[in-house]
Amino acid sequence: MRFLNAYWNVWQALAARADLELTRRHGLDLRAFIALSYIGGDVSSPGELARAMGLPKYVITRTLDSLSTLEAITRSSDPQNARRHALESTAIGTELWKAALETLNSVTEPPLLALGPQLETVTSLLEQLFTLAQLPENPTTENQETS
Repeated sequence: MRFLNAYWNVWQALAARADLELTRRHGLDLRAFIALSYIGGDVSSPGELARAMGLPKYVITRTLDSLSTLEAITRSSDPQNARRHALESTAIGTELWKAALETLNSVTEPPLLALGPQLETVTSLLEQLFTLAQLPENPTTENQETS
């Protein structure tokens, strides 16, 4: 419980600062920034974005609406499936993302860099923990069932 509490508190503190500055400087909240990051990467549909971010589709729709209002993305119908929409970052979206990333770094770097060389260790351990958290609950039992 101590770990989860510490993790939650760090996330809340960093996310609150980031959200405040992103909104103030760019009219973009942290969720929209993360969505724009995915869209600028390899996510090309609202469904994929919802899965990648672990959010309900109605939340993604609101986020996409705000990104559309900022002219950061385009949504177009997929010619092969009218129910599917393709997402793409615009030139405005790319520039907005770059500026927002600088803001995000300026807000999060000071407390992170204060960790000194331990930052690499903490980051590596969190990445390992993420991998471990993705494993089945009881790999031994699962392997026995499939044997």
